[in-house]
Amino acid sequence: MAKPIDPACELEALLEVKQISEQDLRRYLTMDHPPSDVHDLINKEMKVISDTSFLIFDLQAQIAAAEIYSQIKQEYEVLKKHSCI
Repeated sequence: MAKPIDPACELEALLEVKQISEQDLRRYLTMDHPPSDVHDLINKEMKVISDTSFLIFDLQAQIAAAEIYSQIKQEYEVLKKHSCI
């Protein structure tokens, strides 16, 4: 069975992909002699940036939800020790 991917590592990878796409987009937009398919290349990089931005946002929300769940669970355990919940 495959080992689950650590969300922090996945987030780091997505941020790196987005950064590289932004650099490529910047390069395409500032070329002195762009190739004939520069519009396709620009559109491709903009799509990658858009898609990774969505995935980054989604993953950050999942990480935050997991952290909140962990904190609530810890608080519940403390309350459970001190009272009859």
